[in-house]
Formats: sequence, C-alpha cells, structure tokens
Amino acid sequence: MVDNKLHYMITDLKLMSEYYGVPVNPPSPCKKDTLPAMRFVTAIAEKNQEENVLVEKVSRELWKRMWQKHQDITQPLSLTEAGLLVGLSSNEVEELLTNAKSQPIKDKLKSVTQEALEKNAFGLPFIVCHVNGKVEVFFGCDRFELIAHCIGEKWAGPCPIKTTM
Repeated sequence: MVDNKLHYMITDLKLMSEYYGVPVNPPSPCKKDTLPAMRFVTAIAEKNQEENVLVEKVSRELWKRMWQKHQDITQPLSLTEAGLLVGLSSNEVEELLTNAKSQPIKDKLKSVTQEALEKNAFGLPFIVCHVNGKVEVFFGCDRFELIAHCIGEKWAGPCPIKTTM
C-alpha cells in the first residue's frame, strides 16, 4: 500500500531473482482474491497431514503461476491445472476443490490465519521457531543465520533457498 515500498520491493525482487537464479516477474499491483488458492492448499494440508510434500509442490506451482507466468490462481480451472501438474489425479483434485469449500477447511484456514496474526505476522517468509519452550519469530529470507543460531545450529550458508524452480 506504500508506493515507495512497492517500488523498492520490485527492484529488490529483481536483484534477488538474478542472485538466486529464480525467475520472478512480479504481477501488476492489483488485489487478487487468493482465498480459493489458500483454501485449496489448506485442503491439501488437511488431507496429507503426515507429509507436506504436496503442500510444497502445489504452493510452488501456484507461486510460479502468479509470480513467473502471470497466470490466474483464483479460479477452479487454475487450481485444477496446478494440482494436475504436481501429479494429483483428476479425481483427487475434484475432491480437494470440493473440500476447499467445506466449513472445516474454512475454519482451519481462519484458525491458522488467526494464529499468524497473534504472532504478529505481516508478510512472507514469516518463520516461527519453538526453542526450549520459547517462541521466536523471524521475517525475511535474510534471517536464516539468526534462525540457525536460535536453534543451536551452525549456518552453512550462503543460500537456503532451493533454486530448482
């Protein structure tokens, strides 16, 4: 909402894209209704609670659609395409789209959103670490060294981001 921040962010994203080798083409600054995509991802997370691989794959595909290809992520057809690209069957995608409209999924998304707000989340990446009974929160991809220190690990750096997009 702040023009100067928007201009900085676009410039910064271009530099980060070049540095990490991840193609990024920011969408035009307009509000999009990402609620269907968030509910779809929540439905996947709830169905596959033991393994978050599908959540990561679908999230990555939706990110690429929006930030690299400037494609829609709000319509059922777009969500279907993303699901099929990561290996879900048509039947699985249809079931997930139906579940995404259900009250339990809506309630789960509201719950995790409220949890994020209670931790004062304001953007991504927003990372929560639970260490020795204490909650530590971090914002930004430049905080991985501090996160490693917080959890008692040595930082191996320099790039924690997977660049196989």
